[in-house]
Amino acid sequence: MRPVHERLAATIAKRKNDRQNFEFWSALPEELRKKCIGTMELQARCRLRATSKTNKKLVESLELDVETLVLDGEKSVIKLKYRDGDGVLRCIFVVSNSSGFESGIYLIGWLMKSATIKHMQIMRFRSTSITEVEKQIINKMVPHKSSRISALHISDFNDIIFFFLEKMWTKMDRMKVWVRGGSDYSFDQLMKIPSFDYVKLFETSNFLSNYKNPCAVNAYFPIIQTWVENNAPVGKKLMALDVRRNGFSSFVKRFKSLLISQGHSEVVKAPVARIGTNNPSKHILGSLIEGNDKYKLICVIIPACLSPDLYHKYINSLH
Repeated sequence: MRPVHERLAATIAKRKNDRQNFEFWSALPEELRKKCIGTMELQARCRLRATSKTNKKLVESLELDVETLVLDGEKSVIKLKYRDGDGVLRCIFVVSNSSGFESGIYLIGWLMKSATIKHMQIMRFRSTSITEVEKQIINKMVPHKSSRISALHISDFNDIIFFFLEKMWTKMDRMKVWVRGGSDYSFDQLMKIPSFDYVKLFETSNFLSNYKNPCAVNAYFPIIQTWVENNAPVGKKLMALDVRRNGFSSFVKRFKSLLISQGHSEVVKAPVARIGTNNPSKHILGSLIEGNDKYKLICVIIPACLSPDLYHKYINSLH
């Protein structure tokens, strides 16, 4: 690197988070500009991104390490925790003064396009939380199946949520769907989303009425049936919270023709049932776990060779 470039880089690094016009920016080689961007806080990146199309493209080409992204549709709030180039965890709150996200929609699009997000939560969204114009902005910025999100938590379910789900990539580790009573939520709709087929752990709680009436486990049988038919990978897991206490017997009855064994497992400390799949090297292990007067159904793909004394490694693990 030439001495003049070193001096310019040092000046920019010193002033990287100040409000500036980036007057020395164009004099730096591209690789050095990328290095400088990597040390900037998000606000400085946003300002640089807005200076020109060239800088916008350069900023968006560099990955941002996001720990948590929360979108609150009711209050039009964006909550963000991310790590800067020095590894320091920083927090940002973006609040709109109107009933919508306004210019914040560009930040959402940029993060979904360019960031690697460990955990994203979408909460209190209604069909009117995002306008058609804002949808078009997101569509233009974020291709389908491109958002790099490891874990997704959904607190409601409607057409806006489906809009976001279509943007998720197919390497998601964990998806949580908590459903309010009276929702039009449908597993059939969810199963059409590409990322759902690949998610490793799907957690859900589906109350039928004011969080007091637990869900019948047959709501989850279509998911399990696809595992039987479509060669789902070992370790893929469904965790359905707050199901009815007769859930285990319903599970056994539904898949009776595939039943290999059933009984009480000492290592899981709960009843378990093992059923076959279309792939002879894989089985499905199901169990109903009781805790605090509530029940949860757990189903997981296991190797056909797995011995019963190792059931707990698949049932009790969260991954």
